Amino acid sequence: MKAYDSNHPNTLNVLISEYEAMSQKGTVVFFEETAFQRIISHYRQDNRPDQAIHAVDLALSQHPSFADFYLLKAQILLEKGCQQLALDCLRQAELSAPNHLEVLLLRAEIMTSLGLTEDAFSLLERLKLIASTKAEQSEVFFCEACIFEYLEEFDQMFFALREALYLSPNNKSVLKRLWYSVELSKLYHESVALHQLLLDNDPYCHICWYNQGHAYFCLGHFEQAAESFEYAYLIDPSFSSAYKDCAESFIALGDYEKALSCYEDALEQIEADSNIYTSLGFCYEQINDMGMAHAFYLKAI
Repeated sequence: MKAYDSNHPNTLNVLISEYEAMSQKGTVVFFEETAFQRIISHYRQDNRPDQAIHAVDLALSQHPSFADFYLLKAQILLEKGCQQLALDCLRQAELSAPNHLEVLLLRAEIMTSLGLTEDAFSLLERLKLIASTKAEQSEVFFCEACIFEYLEEFDQMFFALREALYLSPNNKSVLKRLWYSVELSKLYHESVALHQLLLDNDPYCHICWYNQGHAYFCLGHFEQAAESFEYAYLIDPSFSSAYKDCAESFIALGDYEKALSCYEDALEQIEADSNIYTSLGFCYEQINDMGMAHAFYLKAI
């Protein structure tokens, strides 16, 4: 049996090639837990759940006491819509790690998918009491928000996400989900207040600036929206959506020159698409530069 050395400077592609060659030849290679985690993550990101499950099963054959692999398999089965199989797998994870927070949160998620939302809420109430850190408590409230989303109770979803951020202001998963809840609940004023508080804590959080920009835009405060979106892409120059939304804010203000400047900044950082070319054509049309407008409309086509 050949052993895989996790310290070897192999790239992910080399690791995947070695794993797939082993699978095709029917040979046995011993991989460390971290190597298996990278392999499984690769197949999940590549939307190949069956290959991911096959890799998990091999990982479990080599590391049977590693609870995270049971957890991974349960997550993949849930994504495939196999709730009962996911629950069976989760029971194995609980035998190895009975108080593992991620295992219990996934149990609540599976309960929700089966329509057992009251049971899921009861489990989360218990977890709020036993979660040992603010970060863990934040994850519990995030899970609660997902249940409210499932029930289409979007106001409650927002308030649960807000609680999660009070506990862990830098929880990126929560921040990325927050705007969706605001868009559906229409709690724009509450969103502005929350993000101002978060920005007082961390003024360099680009997601906070971006979320705040959306709330201002929906309230019709286009100047403040443009400023917020601009901060977002200045902090993270690769943040393509922030450039586009900043330009849209200037268009709403009728300031087409600033919108053009924003799109030009975007083109220095990101690859243009037809929507950007169309917007550039529109802005040039508004300032009566029909030659440039025509050129960008053609690029869009």
